[in-house]
Amino acid sequence: LLLSVRRFFFATAEGAAPASGSASSPSTGIWLIHFGLLLGLLALGFTAAFQQLEYHWNWAAPWRYRTLFWQGWLTTVALALASLVSSTLIGVAAALASRSRFLPARALARLYVELIRGTPLLVQILILFYVIAPAFQVENRYVVGVLTLSAFAGAYITEIIRGGSMAVKAGERV
Repeated sequence: LLLSVRRFFFATAEGAAPASGSASSPSTGIWLIHFGLLLGLLALGFTAAFQQLEYHWNWAAPWRYRTLFWQGWLTTVALALASLVSSTLIGVAAALASRSRFLPARALARLYVELIRGTPLLVQILILFYVIAPAFQVENRYVVGVLTLSAFAGAYITEIIRGGSMAVKAGERV
């Protein structure tokens, strides 16, 4: 099994394998069969190893807290969606500012992107939660979390949008 996989990879490196895109070639079919067998043996080995464990899960303890887990998951999804929407808006606005002809807007957008991308997320969370939020009397930790994640992701989205807009040729722009 391993020799045939090795032979397939060396043949591919030398150019002896059939062209990519021909999924019906015999060597590809044999490779898929061997790969499936290898995965099956790996799964069988893991199953046998886990059967030897003496530990039995006690699901009664987490089952009592299932409503808290469900509420936590829903809160996480809601915060992630709010952060996604606001970071996209921040990213589009900053990308437009970075492409504008107005020099202060361009400089502020560049400063924002470089400052956020050059600082670790944990540092940003700590600064926003313990320094900036109390200065503006923001006591809701969810709002601070969404704003922090939005600012962080917005800087990366800014660069994605800016790079995409710069990749469009001048004659193709609307």
